[in-house]
Amino acid sequence: MNLVVKSIRIPTMWAAMALSPGAVGSALAQDPDGGGASQPACNCLATEPLAKQSLRPLAGVNPPVIKAPGTVLQRYPFLPMGGILGNDLGINNLVDLNPAASAILDVFGGGATYDGHGGHDIDLISFTEQDLGVPVFAALDGTVSSVHDGEYDRQVVNNSAPGNYVILNHGNNHYSWYWHLRKNSVLVTLNQVVKAGQQLGLVGSSGNSSGPHLHFETQVDGGVVEPFTGPSRPSQSLWLNQPVFPAPVALRRIFLTDVDLSTWDGKQPIGTKAVWTTGSKVIYLPISLINGPKVGSTCQFRFIRPNGSTPYDSGLHTWSAEYRSSWWWWSRTVNLNVEGVWRLDFLINGSVVAAVPFTVNAAGTLANRAPVSQPIGFEKSAYAPGEVVVCQATTANLVADPDFTAVRYQWVWKKNGTAVRSITHGGRMDAIPRSTGVAGDVITCEVTVSDGALTSSTTSATVTLYEAYSLWSAAKGTAAATFSTDQDGDGLPAVAEYWLGTSPTVRNSALTAQRQAGGPLSMNLPRVGLDPNITAIVYTSTNLIDWVAANPNADGTVWTAGSASDKKRWMRVRFGQGAAGPSATVTVGEVKP
Repeated sequence: MNLVVKSIRIPTMWAAMALSPGAVGSALAQDPDGGGASQPACNCLATEPLAKQSLRPLAGVNPPVIKAPGTVLQRYPFLPMGGILGNDLGINNLVDLNPAASAILDVFGGGATYDGHGGHDIDLISFTEQDLGVPVFAALDGTVSSVHDGEYDRQVVNNSAPGNYVILNHGNNHYSWYWHLRKNSVLVTLNQVVKAGQQLGLVGSSGNSSGPHLHFETQVDGGVVEPFTGPSRPSQSLWLNQPVFPAPVALRRIFLTDVDLSTWDGKQPIGTKAVWTTGSKVIYLPISLINGPKVGSTCQFRFIRPNGSTPYDSGLHTWSAEYRSSWWWWSRTVNLNVEGVWRLDFLINGSVVAAVPFTVNAAGTLANRAPVSQPIGFEKSAYAPGEVVVCQATTANLVADPDFTAVRYQWVWKKNGTAVRSITHGGRMDAIPRSTGVAGDVITCEVTVSDGALTSSTTSATVTLYEAYSLWSAAKGTAAATFSTDQDGDGLPAVAEYWLGTSPTVRNSALTAQRQAGGPLSMNLPRVGLDPNITAIVYTSTNLIDWVAANPNADGTVWTAGSASDKKRWMRVRFGQGAAGPSATVTVGEVKP
């Protein structure tokens, strides 16, 4: 189900180049010394033994039955893995929408699949990340209809071995599958009710798998559904926010090593080396790419001394083939003739995408250094209690540890200051189940990076759960009325009552504007609701004809306009729902200096 990543020995004109001190490499374009790329894999689910499954509508069927998605299907709010697509995660195979023919067809009219494939293969970079652990989450609320664990989880070739998996029933004959999980990582049991965002297990490579990945599949009425929308399936996407695919080519792993990579498969952990002794050394440089390389794209790398001079420049290498996922390595002999902090710059299409520092000294040793702190942020700016809250890294951070040690991330989630989830794993995203809190609860996510011995400083992000306007209006008995209706006659439509946190059925004081001492008018809107679909803009006017938008403060709760010299001024607020939805305007009467 995942790519078959195989070692490919590529003929080169040279495998290593010795450079004298101060010499600058001026080689012509070269192929790497070695590498591997994605190749079509077999349909791994087709060989899963029926005895291991209590529900598998299409078990053993190849090709699968492709279904058009119905309008009643629930939509997936997030990618259900603890990583970032295009960074530490990559989609290698989509659903084959033409499984009955010898040709293949993905949702975008291309070939990002293989014959008869029925889901999405979302892979990790290597077994290093699997060993650290990367969570798999429930994409929607559901009931565990089938589950299996305990199988070997480090498969690297196509095979007929059983895998570890979870299948969820979401109702309306809608199922989601989570396949190839890590051994003994499954956290749910048969018939257990789970919430969207609840952890099911960890990514692995069990069953018919060629590397660590998740096979995520959607089935409805016994047939396979492709969640993406595109030219080959133009109906509504089953993703609330469809991931970008194909994404731009991205470098997702790079480091230096002195390990001979001639037999490396690109997946297994290998030793790294961030500190070198002086002298002429053979340096191996492995990289991993996602969504590339593209045909015609170029790469280049150069070693740079502490004084900024360049003892070696590889020149441009141009790829003549395209891969969705690939790994490559080079070996070069470089004279490390100066002590200090060196740098390797790696360029794709002429732009530096990684600047990798390494140290050269006489001893070849250095005390362990703490990893780099990881800036984090929420996937969305606002969350309602019924949504899965997702927090993730906000930078690529290719050199997360100065010693090239594989790092793990400790995620601590708090609700109003009390921990509700604490986990350490190798993924750059984490989530908490929906309905973890209620409107007004403060959710904090904290992340500390560790190399197993030292830790970085902790970074955090905070969000307050909002009450969606639709839920508020239903609870207040105004669901049948438009949000511009003023039920209690106090001059405030329902949407303004929601924004202010007042009752739509009890008369309240109208909106007011106040003159600041010796300055402009101001209006305060506390934004109690925080529903991101409801907007408010304040305008001012001196003649009730020409209206100018006022200036909000940093959090958008106070607007100011005008000056002390104004003879008179009016203010109004325009509330809106969505880009083209209904609106309501509240005007404040004349306010004099």
